[in-house]
Amino acid sequence: MFGAIIVVGAEETTDGNASVSTRPAGEVLRGGNRLAGVEILGRSLLEVAVENLQSAGVGLISVLTQGSITENPDVLYSEADSLSSSKSSSPRGLVELLRVEDVAASVGSKLNDQRNSGIDRSVVIRMGAYVEVDLNRAIQFHHEERQAAIRLADADGPLDIWIVETSDFSAQADVLNSLATAGLAACEVNGYVNRLAHPRDLRQLAADSLAGRCRLRPRGSEIQPGIWVGEGAQVHRGARVVAPAFIGRGSIIEDDCTIADCSAIESDCEIDCGSTLSDVSLLPNTYIGIGLNIRHSVVNGGTLLSLEHDVTLEISDPGVMRQNKAPHKDVSRPSPVDVEVPGMLFTPAEEAAN
Repeated sequence: MFGAIIVVGAEETTDGNASVSTRPAGEVLRGGNRLAGVEILGRSLLEVAVENLQSAGVGLISVLTQGSITENPDVLYSEADSLSSSKSSSPRGLVELLRVEDVAASVGSKLNDQRNSGIDRSVVIRMGAYVEVDLNRAIQFHHEERQAAIRLADADGPLDIWIVETSDFSAQADVLNSLATAGLAACEVNGYVNRLAHPRDLRQLAADSLAGRCRLRPRGSEIQPGIWVGEGAQVHRGARVVAPAFIGRGSIIEDDCTIADCSAIESDCEIDCGSTLSDVSLLPNTYIGIGLNIRHSVVNGGTLLSLEHDVTLEISDPGVMRQNKAPHKDVSRPSPVDVEVPGMLFTPAEEAAN
């Protein structure tokens, strides 16, 4: 049996070779909010990390964070509901969310708790990169190396994921710093890795998911091949959605709009009449005005980052772009998908290319 500790919001630590924290994307896109709470295809990155660990058979998952992970409780619904409730009831593994004053210093204490619970090995993760890893293979590598800890890595260098013997680190005051600066054996990750060091990486992750290049799947119903729609989304009859694409829960796409090129419209967004979005990630609660043509961009309220030109624009006119004041929905009582399928124009990707 092995456990896991996910660290959210620990300060950056640097060793002689590489920085071991990837927080720029979260700060640029969320105004300082932690990367763990950023929504990708209707799911927070922390939520995805927990689900992946559960699927790998982790017995106990402890999430250590300072304060709230996100200001939007809809983004990380599991912060209040699934994470807490699963502590006592989840058949896939126990999960606990712990708010602590010193995240880094709390890792050793939690490892000690896990050791006392009979857990010999634990996966320690500093939230940052999105990594698809074969944990059983990594655990076997750790066993064969006969070391107190190993670190996962890919072709670009070390990742902020370690497998440790709980008994060797439970008494240390700053486990994260020790792990980050130690010369540990590296277990190479053969799966998909996205370091999420820049907003363009978030855009790439959404596109890779929609194109089937990684295991991350959107939250919603695939109502046509490659078209994913979240709960309560409304797409008006004159709108055109080109596969692959994602429309998040509660979002509204008005008449004569076009959504294309792996665009991802996150929750509670509104795209007004006649606008076209191509290769765009629209973060939650964003309004797009009438007749706009946006391409190769990440948009958060009134902030637009052009990935083509690497330029950030602040739009002051609320009639053009703005942060919506959408009320938070009660996600514990999901509403049925509300999509006007008969009148929509869904275009398979191969047809759109012609």
